[in-house]
Amino acid sequence: MDFTMLRQICRRGRLSGITQDYIHSDSPFGEALKILFPDAVADPVETSAATQYGDMEMAQHNSEGISLAPEIYNKILEVVNSESPTSVFRHHHNLPHPLDALVLPPLAISIQKIEHNGQGYTAFSSHPGNSSISFHGSNGNIDAGFITSIWSQVLQGTKRIFIVVAPHTFLSVHDAVRSPYSSRTGLLGTVVYRQPTHPKSQVLINQTQIRGHVAFYNRPPGTFGINVDVRILIDSLYRNRS
Repeated sequence: MDFTMLRQICRRGRLSGITQDYIHSDSPFGEALKILFPDAVADPVETSAATQYGDMEMAQHNSEGISLAPEIYNKILEVVNSESPTSVFRHHHNLPHPLDALVLPPLAISIQKIEHNGQGYTAFSSHPGNSSISFHGSNGNIDAGFITSIWSQVLQGTKRIFIVVAPHTFLSVHDAVRSPYSSRTGLLGTVVYRQPTHPKSQVLINQTQIRGHVAFYNRPPGTFGINVDVRILIDSLYRNRS
């Protein structure tokens, strides 16, 4: 990709960031942005509210969901049990359950859109651009990928949001040396393979782990001398915000 195209991508990234920052401001500038970028006006979105649910409300909310795939269910079970060593949820198949046991529901509500720090995020099937994120991994590293699904459950009276992310596949050592961004770190660019991540490689994160959107650009085989399709990630939308 030549630098003229790269500059254009960066300009679009900066414009998108400015739009998201000011489109909801109560000012003539905010009103002008609403006219110029109607698609950027956030619709009512699902957020993880702090409302406490009673037992009946909790059961009703969860019963309105759909069956979770086993791999997603197991990831949610692992996450919620890692958060509290004293409140351990049981797998719903682990029968018989003792009285007053905490059992993780096998159902969850699929959410189309959430809002985090004033930004809208969706699953890839709804909007690929809004699904492309960087996030803080459980190991403390910053990773990037596409949101594949978003789920809501009420657990112990509190609504929880669980986000399933398919991380990008990093270049091999052989191909990584071909990336022009390795020596130009100021461009905040990364080259990854475009091939889909295996479903078992998907990770589950909480909403607070989202760092921001990541711009991406798909390129054909032969780009930078790499023989397969690649994807260029530009992590400039975050702009080092806390």
